[in-house]
Amino acid sequence: MNQIKKKKFLVNAATREVKQLSALSQKNFIYSFKTNIPSELELCGNKALFQEILFHLINNASKAYQDSLTNRIILITSQIENEKELSISVTHGGKGLSFLQKKLITQIAFIFKEDQTNLNIYQTNQAIKKFFNGHIKIISQKNKGTTIKCYFPLNQ
Repeated sequence: MNQIKKKKFLVNAATREVKQLSALSQKNFIYSFKTNIPSELELCGNKALFQEILFHLINNASKAYQDSLTNRIILITSQIENEKELSISVTHGGKGLSFLQKKLITQIAFIFKEDQTNLNIYQTNQAIKKFFNGHIKIISQKNKGTTIKCYFPLNQ
């Protein structure tokens, strides 16, 4: 089995690259990037995997708008929490999740849901746990949008 190589990478640069790729692949969205972290902040891990996780969350956010043609905004924010963790959030104003969906979305059985929106949040969470020793938190209201916040420990 191949080892995923860990090395330090600049978080802001990696995040901006994903934002630019998302903007190129889905031109009918507005992508906003707000950061409260130093430009030289590094994270230890696999940069490509970090970017794949972020790209996956942005794609899920775009799917949440479904048929809405206006106000298609996806906000990507980053900040340091309690001087111990980096948090990166992807927020959208799409359809949001019900209470039950929020509880089930990180469960393995939920990856087979019918409409495929938020598909594989379970796998995303597992990758963050396994390769970065982090976790996710989901904040959502039905018909008002969702924020998926990813936490990455800084001292590894």
